[in-house]
Amino acid sequence: MTIVDCTKEYWMFVRKLRNNPAVQKGFIEQTNITELQQIEYMEKHSHEYRIGLVDGTPAGYVGVVDNDIRVCTSPQYQGIGLGVFMLTECKNVWPEAVAKVKHGNTASQKLFTKSGYERISQDKNFTYYKHTKKMPSLKSTVTEKGKYVSQILHFIGGEKRTFNRVDTESIKQGQFTKFETEDGRLVMVNDKNILCIEIIKEDE
Repeated sequence: MTIVDCTKEYWMFVRKLRNNPAVQKGFIEQTNITELQQIEYMEKHSHEYRIGLVDGTPAGYVGVVDNDIRVCTSPQYQGIGLGVFMLTECKNVWPEAVAKVKHGNTASQKLFTKSGYERISQDKNFTYYKHTKKMPSLKSTVTEKGKYVSQILHFIGGEKRTFNRVDTESIKQGQFTKFETEDGRLVMVNDKNILCIEIIKEDE
């Protein structure tokens, strides 16, 4: 997964996704957007949007206009962590932005909570979320499982790799996640190629 600026080549992708009936019900405004309306809007606001790519294909978008977050993932790419990935970028670029979620939109509520956003208020129609806490690091989370764990890495494309006896104290995060196994092997993994990691506690 990668995230890029919303250049002109992606403007109609955003419009098509925004008009998709499968996702439209989650938006405050339910009307379809014309091509002309989209061009006029993007000429003013494209710099406030980012596009989430999966294997180079546009799969979702995130944006902040007037400090209000809007995020959307194509139905065929839902469930792989793209929403969390895009909201992490949103938090890094617009740390003070707030999400306005309609009551009853449980999918969006779960997404923001999972991404480290907390409910800060609500009114008759909406619940408001803001990123008010730091997401735990992989190392601190895994260390709670014990000295050694097994890690199953799920990569984009469906490949899985299992590493046993991973020393949780050796985990280092950066552009690459690095860790050592009990037998001395050093493993470096490019984070952007991973969809998720399963952690299994092992006996000491």
